[in-house]
Amino acid sequence: MQNFFGRAIMAAAEYATESEVVRDSLKALLTRDRAMKDWLRDQVIPAAAALKADPGRARSATQAREHMAARRQRNE
Repeated sequence: MQNFFGRAIMAAAEYATESEVVRDSLKALLTRDRAMKDWLRDQVIPAAAALKADPGRARSATQAREHMAARRQRNE
């Protein structure tokens, strides 16, 4: 089954070998993982720390949905 998918990807994306498919797939995974780690470090961890330091600033689920809806409308 693995060879089937490798060959299908090769045919669709014009890769010369299955090893090229694997190489590009691994590069894509590493790039995605790096982006996820950066997002966690730069945005999620500081937001969690700020919320822990001041729990009163938290929004309810309803408030969060309303905030996001208003933000989407401003960006349209």
